[in-house]
Amino acid sequence: LRLDATGSIGSTSEIVVTNSAMLLNDSATPISKKVTLSGGTVKGTGIFNTSLLIDTGDVVFPGDSPGTFTVADMTGGGGGTYDWQLLDATGGAGTGWGQINVTNALVIAASSSNKFHIVIQTLDSITPIDHQGPPLHFNPESAVDSSWLIATSALPITGFDPAAFTFDASNFV
Repeated sequence: LRLDATGSIGSTSEIVVTNSAMLLNDSATPISKKVTLSGGTVKGTGIFNTSLLIDTGDVVFPGDSPGTFTVADMTGGGGGTYDWQLLDATGGAGTGWGQINVTNALVIAASSSNKFHIVIQTLDSITPIDHQGPPLHFNPESAVDSSWLIATSALPITGFDPAAFTFDASNFV
């Protein structure tokens, strides 16, 4: 399901994304309907004025290689995945790298025994399609001093425990 500037989701009260399906929201009109994921992916640069639970088998993917994903409330549960991309090490959030912007509460419900996964992918271009490679303006010699803010929350993040995360850097070139 793709929502763009002219898209509409009709009168349904809930959007259910299951079994590897994707909800892509690039609309300037916020989605305010309940979104339920069950092994699905939510992606885009649009605004979700709703709560999202990203847990077992679910994926959140900010933007369109990369971009900013905005959601009212988000819970990162055990088994959920955040696909994060780095295109330009100095380009800024939303253009150089992906970022989740939570306008209310960000809750980490994962644990050390049921972790939330962050998959890291670097790109050297996105035109005409994503191309994996070393990110622009990235200096591996000074990378130890580099940091990128991958999520923001208007309220304090609750439930944060570093042991509740795994990082997959196999696509970091």
